[in-house]
Amino acid sequence: MRLIDFKLTDPELGNISMLRNDSGSISYITISKTDCNLSSYGSSLGSLTNLLIEIEGLGEINVSKVTNYNSYYFLEIEPFDFSGSLNEDACNPVTLTPFNEATNIDFRNSVFYPVYNNVPETLTVEAFKNLFDGKTEIRRGKNIYDVDRKNDAIVPTNITNLLEDTANLAEFPESNYSALANITGRYLGSKTSVEDYGTNPSLGLIQVDLSIFNTTISDSAICSQSLSDLVITEASFNSTYNTKPNPNLIPTASIGGIDGFINGTPVPNSSPASITATQTEMEFTIPDTNVYKLKPGAIVQLTNNTKVDYVEVTKVETIGPQTGWNRTIFKVTVTRGIDGTSVAMDGVFTAEGSGQYEIISIRFIDSDTLYTYEGSKPITVSNKKVYIPSSGEIYKVGPKGRILYGTSTCN
Repeated sequence: MRLIDFKLTDPELGNISMLRNDSGSISYITISKTDCNLSSYGSSLGSLTNLLIEIEGLGEINVSKVTNYNSYYFLEIEPFDFSGSLNEDACNPVTLTPFNEATNIDFRNSVFYPVYNNVPETLTVEAFKNLFDGKTEIRRGKNIYDVDRKNDAIVPTNITNLLEDTANLAEFPESNYSALANITGRYLGSKTSVEDYGTNPSLGLIQVDLSIFNTTISDSAICSQSLSDLVITEASFNSTYNTKPNPNLIPTASIGGIDGFINGTPVPNSSPASITATQTEMEFTIPDTNVYKLKPGAIVQLTNNTKVDYVEVTKVETIGPQTGWNRTIFKVTVTRGIDGTSVAMDGVFTAEGSGQYEIISIRFIDSDTLYTYEGSKPITVSNKKVYIPSSGEIYKVGPKGRILYGTSTCN
């Protein structure tokens, strides 16, 4: 990067950037006026003589010249060699000399400092009196200048003062640009989460009418009811975990062929695959074409053609490829008992030469998630049977609103 381009590149909030020349030494630095804890140090950086960066290979750096570039400073320094690399995600301590900021800088930037707003920072008797007289005098910022213009002039009348950093500081609430309460929504951004509110903030729900029943109600009892006898509930569904959604916008659940397997031990010390009723960590062998289905939240059917168990995937770690086959082995953590009591099972025989030995089959469930409402808040329909009049299908719904499988179709 050219020096001129480096000067004009903002290191961004809380960062320090260094320019290494052809010989490998560093002579220039740009440093943000705000650290990674959102405290401002513009005053100290403007008169900096040296700084101590607590990173191995750096240490104390002597500063020759400081130039103000709005939200950051450009530093000309005594050259030094640094062969290491910087961790962009780390927040490392930096000591500034001289240090001109208020010693209570963290408190002033917190929600506990009640007058960090429009009130003049130096609350003289005159300033105090002006507040009650309705005067417009307010706090002056530390880093933002007043720009004076006449009419629609492009060049400010005080351009020289601005370039020399001698212009009048602007009167405005500095907390607009430093207090977390003000800057989170404006500049840092915020997001909601399932942990905060119990539901995904961007579900993309589709409306549907259905009837909800306890799992103890038989399918025949449900089908025997006339439409006028049914209690219809306005509900919604989401197809995040359904790769085969119904094109008619009706909630569904489907299961295909074998998507993978839990493998046994091959000859000569062959033994079948085996899981206990309480086991939550397993090794899934998945063909590479089906790997995209394996993710937290996926519902999986485990079966040896006699016994069946449904589990929810909560964590996936890659172990590596299965040698000689286009398959990958994963360490998978699951939640058991999605369809009632979990069961133990052993694998069944599979022909040699297939890379499979007495396996437990894995089938991914393509299904929608069902919601009803409490007021305007979506709540999952869990551990119930649901009847969908528009399709005539009855489905078993597991925890978290996921449809597990169809149980009947009412004619």
